[in-house]
Amino acid sequence: MSLKFALLGLIALKPASGYDIKRIIDRSIYFVWNVTGPQIYNTLRTLREEGLVSGEAVAQKGKPDKQVHTITPKGMQALQEFANEPVRASITRDEVLLRIFFGNFADDDVVIRELGAYLDRIRNERAFMEATEAR
Repeated sequence: MSLKFALLGLIALKPASGYDIKRIIDRSIYFVWNVTGPQIYNTLRTLREEGLVSGEAVAQKGKPDKQVHTITPKGMQALQEFANEPVRASITRDEVLLRIFFGNFADDDVVIRELGAYLDRIRNERAFMEATEAR
């Protein structure tokens, strides 16, 4: 999956600025698709250039104008085509799994500490997802 379609999908749900999109990602699909602000803004520029979204400057009191993006008919068609494609195998790049694989090169106490920290992060992510589901 590319960031392009993650952004198109979010914009299809509700027109949004880059800042709004980052907040939405942090509150919803963060564990599925995490992204930085610059990646969002670069992808939005590309989506505009491809005619998949349009942008409208919206004035803000005491702040610079913000660019609110709306999906175009061409963008909706691209999103629908993506959503109807067969799912490709995903590629997992997980530093924790890589460290476990090479764990015999680390001190035992470091491996135990890192696995404990990883388990704590997973528990926190689960609690966050359960809270999100409850909302």
